[in-house]
Amino acid sequence: LQLTSLLIEHNATVLTLEDGQTHDFEDMGTELLHSLSFAIDAQYVKRQSINGRKTQELRCKRKELSAKDISFGYKWIKDKKVIQIDDDKADYVNFIFEEYVYRSGIPSGIKRKLDKMGLSLSERTITNILQDERYIGNFYINKRTSKLGTGKSKSIRIPLPKEQWILVERPDLQIIDNDLFDMAQRIRKNRQTIYAKPDKDIVRSNFQGTHTFSGKIFCSCCGKPFHFDYADRKKKIPVYRIKSHSDCADPAGRIGEKELELITQKALQEAIESQGQICEQLEQVLFECLEASQNHTGTIDQKKKQKVTKENQIDSLIETLSEGGLSDAAKNRIKSKINAIEDDIAELNDSIQEMEAIKFDSSYIQDKIKSIHNAISELRKFSNINRERVLNYIDRIIIHGNNDIDIILKSGKTITITQEVIEMQHRNNSNREDKIGVGKLGIQGVPY
Repeated sequence: LQLTSLLIEHNATVLTLEDGQTHDFEDMGTELLHSLSFAIDAQYVKRQSINGRKTQELRCKRKELSAKDISFGYKWIKDKKVIQIDDDKADYVNFIFEEYVYRSGIPSGIKRKLDKMGLSLSERTITNILQDERYIGNFYINKRTSKLGTGKSKSIRIPLPKEQWILVERPDLQIIDNDLFDMAQRIRKNRQTIYAKPDKDIVRSNFQGTHTFSGKIFCSCCGKPFHFDYADRKKKIPVYRIKSHSDCADPAGRIGEKELELITQKALQEAIESQGQICEQLEQVLFECLEASQNHTGTIDQKKKQKVTKENQIDSLIETLSEGGLSDAAKNRIKSKINAIEDDIAELNDSIQEMEAIKFDSSYIQDKIKSIHNAISELRKFSNINRERVLNYIDRIIIHGNNDIDIILKSGKTITITQEVIEMQHRNNSNREDKIGVGKLGIQGVPY
């Protein structure tokens, strides 16, 4: 219709080669013909759309995969209409996951290594590969639907929520081990640097910053982050403060970096102290596993029973042989059976002797546990809090309105530091000139 208006405006006549017709759009007959043609075409498009929807519904019901469901590492066999694993590309997929999990790789670093290997993939593609469930055999269909457009409007594709996706399980198309894939997802979650928006419970800025506690300190009430600043004009007293607390009834305004370092150091030392108990539990579990793996008592008893059974068989055959009245062929068969059974008894004797010779040895477990204890002892000796240690151990720090502090570790453990402990920390460091602590905006005596 838009094209028709444009042709009328420019006094144009059109010759269509398909039917050899001349179309004068100012002629009533031509206008009627085009109106009918437009209606027929629109109905045809709608009919095709309905047929396409029915085909999609049938495909979802049968859980059939098509060529559009393949990704890197797979290929579509057109003749058989099936998906198969591309062995050459599957090796690259395994390489990407192993670099990411076992060698602490990042997409940009993995991309550089792949470039040297002759494969060009973007960082975004590598990131998508690391979270694609197709590589553990889980294919999803019905991920999008479409809305038909007619006339001037265009058809649009509409993504569907994951609850409406249909899972097609194909273990035969699995490239990555489930454990390796799960480890990659946990690492991705821990490495995420873009966090929730301000209307969520926990708020983090997109930029983590370079200061020791940047992007880690939040208000318990509104979830807003604390930003690095100085409490004096000479910029010698570092603090973390919130610019606005409009949503908080009783907000904490700022906290000194030095006090926060001492509090965090105390919390981490307490957390590391608790690892000693974990080592003792680990030692016990490993000891039991080793003992179970080297305990062959049941197997030895079973082999001894087999040996007795075969010895009884030999005795029975010898008695039959001694009774007489047997043909030479029968005697030869009995002698062959006796020889075969004697060979089996010899093998059983050797196997029993080997198993009885194995001695239970747990010394290497004790050595490994000792090395873990030594490593924890070294960790416990740290005397300063730096940015790397904060990123490795601390998930976030929550400041409450009553000045209590919750330190949430990466392990999920929460350590609460009460106001009494903070005041005690103040008294222990009363000679320091940079003592700030936690307080409310507008009531500190320190100038901005």
